[in-house]
Amino acid sequence: MIRAAFLATAALFAASALAQDSAPPPPSLYALPPAAGGVAESERDAADQALAMMGREDRIPPETRQTCANAEGAAIESIVLRAREARVVIINEAHEQPRNRAFIEDLAAALHAAGYKTYASDSLARSAARDEPVHARITDGDFTAEPTSGALLSALRTLGYRIVPFEASNAPPAGRHFTDQINARETAYASSLINRTIQTGDGSKVLVHVGFGRNRETLERIDRRNVRWMALQLREITGIDPLTIDQTSYVSDRTGVCAFNSDGSALPTDRDIYVAHPPLAFERERPTWRLARGQRFADIPRALKNADERVIYEARYANEPDDAVPADRILVDPGEDIPLLLAPGRYRVRAWTQDGAWTRSMPLTVAASTPPAPQKARPKSTRRKKK
Repeated sequence: MIRAAFLATAALFAASALAQDSAPPPPSLYALPPAAGGVAESERDAADQALAMMGREDRIPPETRQTCANAEGAAIESIVLRAREARVVIINEAHEQPRNRAFIEDLAAALHAAGYKTYASDSLARSAARDEPVHARITDGDFTAEPTSGALLSALRTLGYRIVPFEASNAPPAGRHFTDQINARETAYASSLINRTIQTGDGSKVLVHVGFGRNRETLERIDRRNVRWMALQLREITGIDPLTIDQTSYVSDRTGVCAFNSDGSALPTDRDIYVAHPPLAFERERPTWRLARGQRFADIPRALKNADERVIYEARYANEPDDAVPADRILVDPGEDIPLLLAPGRYRVRAWTQDGAWTRSMPLTVAASTPPAPQKARPKSTRRKKK
């Protein structure tokens, strides 16, 4: 009986330590596919974006992309060389590929040194146009809740970029052919971008971040009709020829600027530069490109682990609030043991359970890697060799 009372008291303390709060649920929760089972084709894009939001790119079916032969030199340096002569750079991303955002973060740092001081994005909320706080908030945009996107926004503020959201505020009229709606939407995006960046009069060079085809500079034929994407309309309206960069079409053995297709044929003329990334690789179900950026595996605190149900874990810097974009987020299903991926530092980790609420946060410290201690030189042997 005493043992039963002790166990009950221990359980009460454990429950108190992990008491749940009523903070908003993780983003894209509605679109997450089940642990087992397929996804309808009509729901594939939303499911892939939700998996990326939850750190599970390993579950996203790889797309078939063309291969290209890389040009000599590093991709960032090659782009900056051409960007020095441009007023506007427009780079795209695939929304289910966080690595694209990490590349844009690196490019933004290099372009800032080359005179680019304004960053504009078609997926940001107006709340993102601020200098403080530096950390990104989950509500700052459509995809900013994804950790790599949050890191990009924080890096931009630290660099001193002016952050400009732009959007298609006037919805295309319903009932028209869908290509007419696309054209009207792209006109609205181009007008918003021009009004909020180019026509401000400060002469600032602008880095523009868009999704997929919005930076296409040539007419596209869809359903036997002409579609004029935002980048093309920007050039037609202003006379400014943007430097357009695609990173969604090609793969290669390393990240680099494409020189020509792998069969020797010329690249498309829809954009000025095509960047190819290598196929994704994974270790312990996490993408290895993040390890290459200095992040380290960190085991989830034992008190938060639950092997019997689907759990979503989030790790935030210890000094950042709950509305900050986490440094990492990972979905773990029953039977899986998947670590967090974090840079060295102090964090707090919480879990979203099937009960529909967050646990209280638990502390986690990721230590910086230390080089191995130098070994003492072994003295040379004085024994004579046998003849």
